[in-house]
Amino acid sequence: MYSFCPVTDVAFSDYSSPTSDAFDSSDIYTFAFLPDSSGICVGGSNGVCKLFNLGESGSSHSATLLNTFLTQDVVDAPMPCTAISFRPDAYPGQYYDDAPLNQDYYFLTAFADGSIRQYSTLTGSCFYQATEEDNQIFALQYDATGLSFVTAGKDATVRVYDEETKTLSTTLLGHSNRVFAAAFTADSTPTIVSGGWDSTVRVWDVRTGKSELQAYGYSICSSHALATHPTDAHTIAVAPSKSGQPCAILDIRNMSQPVLQLSLNPRATPYTCAFHPSGSLVAAGGSGEEQAHVFAVDSGEECARVDVGGEGVYGVGWSPDGRWLGACGKASRMGAVHASLGSSV
Repeated sequence: MYSFCPVTDVAFSDYSSPTSDAFDSSDIYTFAFLPDSSGICVGGSNGVCKLFNLGESGSSHSATLLNTFLTQDVVDAPMPCTAISFRPDAYPGQYYDDAPLNQDYYFLTAFADGSIRQYSTLTGSCFYQATEEDNQIFALQYDATGLSFVTAGKDATVRVYDEETKTLSTTLLGHSNRVFAAAFTADSTPTIVSGGWDSTVRVWDVRTGKSELQAYGYSICSSHALATHPTDAHTIAVAPSKSGQPCAILDIRNMSQPVLQLSLNPRATPYTCAFHPSGSLVAAGGSGEEQAHVFAVDSGEECARVDVGGEGVYGVGWSPDGRWLGACGKASRMGAVHASLGSSV
C-alpha cells in the first residue's frame, strides 16, 4: 500500500461568472491541469471556463483566477462545457510580459451543443470554433503528440481530427448509443478506447477504423469515466454508472474479466476514474458520496480518501507531474490536494 499525504488543500471559491447573475452557480463537469502542472482549467454547466493558478504547496489557500474563457454565443445561450484537453506542447510567453504565465498553452473545449473551441491561456482569445451538426459532444482528448484529437457524443460516433488542419481524418462507427468517453492509449500505435450508454467499451485501431475488441456490461456516462494507463497501452480503468457496481481495471487484450475491481461507497454510483502519471495509483469517485478514493493499481487496496463535499464527485484527475489530485462536483465544488506519495508500505 502507498502512503498518501495531503499537504495542501486548494479551494476554488470564485467560480461565479463575470457576466450575469444567471451564471452565479454552476455544477463543475470537467477540468484539466496545465501541461506544466502549475494551474488548472475548469468548465461548468454554464459554459464558462476558468483558469486558476495552483501556487506553491505548504498550506491551505484559495487558487488565483488567471483568466476566463467565454464567447458571446455562450453568454446568449449557456450550454454545459463537457470536456477540456490541453495540447501537450507550449509556446514561449515572452511577448506577454505582464501575463501571469510564462508559457502559452492551447486547449480545446467541447460543449453540449456540438461545438468545439480552442483557446490560448495567455490571451484568453478563442481562435478556432467549429460545430458537429446535430450532435452533442461529451468527450474530447488530444493524443500524446498533440497532432490529433478525438471527439465523441450523442450521435454514437467517434471522430478523429488532425490538429493542424482541424479536418476530420477518421470516423469510427460501432456504438449503438451515446458515447461519453474516448481516449488514446499510451503506445505509438493509434488506438482509441471508447465507452457509452450502450454498456460497451470498444477498442479501435484508428488505422483500419475497426473495433476488434469489446467489453460488455460497463455503462459509461462521463468523459472522466474511462482512463487509459499512462505507460501500459493494454491497461484501462472504467467507472460504470450503475449503483453499487465497482470500478474496474481491464486488460484490453482480454476484457472478459476485470484485472481488479475497485469498490466505492455501497450507495455510490461510479462516475469518474483517473490513473496517476506513474501508473501506480488510480483515483475514483461517483455520485451519492462526498469523497474521492485512491487505490493502488497492483493490489486494488484503498490508499486514501479525499473530501470533495457536495452530493457527488463528477471528475477526478492528476496533474502531469503527479503532485496534485483534483476533484470536481456539484454546486461549484472544485478542489485540489497537493499529495506526496511515499514508498510502498
